[in-house]
Amino acid sequence: MVLEKTASIRFCKFKVQKEVVRNLEIILPLISNRLNLKILIHQQLKKIHFLSLLLLLFSCTNNKGKEEKTTVVKDTIIVKDTTVVKVGSKTNLVGEWKEHWGIGMETNVKSSDLYIIELTENKNIVVTCTNKKKYAIDQVLFDGKELSFRKQNKFYPKGKFYVYYRLKLHDDYNWMEGPVTNNKKQRDYVKWEKVGVAK
Repeated sequence: MVLEKTASIRFCKFKVQKEVVRNLEIILPLISNRLNLKILIHQQLKKIHFLSLLLLLFSCTNNKGKEEKTTVVKDTIIVKDTTVVKVGSKTNLVGEWKEHWGIGMETNVKSSDLYIIELTENKNIVVTCTNKKKYAIDQVLFDGKELSFRKQNKFYPKGKFYVYYRLKLHDDYNWMEGPVTNNKKQRDYVKWEKVGVAK
């Protein structure tokens, strides 16, 4: 009788173990598939987020055709081609700047223009070229580290001619440098040197 009960218990244990294993064989692939699906979804969301940031950055710094558009980027708001950023970081830009062309590459530009960067009463950044009134500067954007804007030669004889600047501010706040591209896809490189304080 005791042997029968022991055999019966072993048989029940074996049956339960067999049932658990069978259930695990069904459940584990489902769990694995669900985890793989979660990982795949997470990876795709990261890609979408990265691509949307790139698209947003490109549309803010290179907005050639869409003027007077309002865009929001973190703490930065572009309203009618004027940028609003925290005032503390903007004050590092205020002053007179001298432009140096062809840094590390050959260039056909022989002039070194002078610019003044000021803040309006509303704390918007205004960039003007003091030695050449033929330039109109708009689409000013500053994220606290990089200044970008579009410069138009109003008297260009062959239609509209735009130059797009992306200048990174150095940690000492006395230099900015970066690539310059025009609407004819010509590239150059400039450095701006702070030569004085705006009046």
